[in-house]
Amino acid sequence: MVSTAATALLLTGCSSDDEKKTPDSPDGTATNATDTAQPTNRENGGDFGTAGRLSGNFSGQWPELVRLDLANPSETESYTGTVTVRDCSSGAGRSSFQPPSKSVTVGPNTTLDQPVSVSFSFPQEAKPLRPTHTVCARLTGRSSEMTGVIEDNRFTPPPEPEPNTTTSTPPAPVTPSPHTAPAPGPQT
Repeated sequence: MVSTAATALLLTGCSSDDEKKTPDSPDGTATNATDTAQPTNRENGGDFGTAGRLSGNFSGQWPELVRLDLANPSETESYTGTVTVRDCSSGAGRSSFQPPSKSVTVGPNTTLDQPVSVSFSFPQEAKPLRPTHTVCARLTGRSSEMTGVIEDNRFTPPPEPEPNTTTSTPPAPVTPSPHTAPAPGPQT
């Protein structure tokens, strides 16, 4: 009986694929972000490599709402710190603006089904628009950044070229007439 209770307590600290999914990301699911330098084993339904570490999902629509949902699987410890986000996309259209940092407290046993959310917004910059932005979040006291992809709600893909529906008939070839033209000069 004691070992069953201990096993149940250990299992609640594991990560799993039962995370909150939202239709806000490009593929209809939330973008998962885990604050860990160790790899996770999602194929086996989670592992103990992320036990006790913050995890999160990015969602929202660029630039008005960039939301980071945080979970804390720790049984006993809260996380209190500051979240800083930036656009870490590569190439044209990346925003150089960095929103002000925000304080956050994530209590123990917080799951992505009922996360602690922190929201940020970026200015409407007149840059080349891009379909998505990669967002990086740094939490104080954590060694690695969390990253996720947010769709840009202002991006409209270029229109497809209209197919040429007119049929052009090539001009008919000019053939010389069998009559010869009279020679210039007086006629007799």
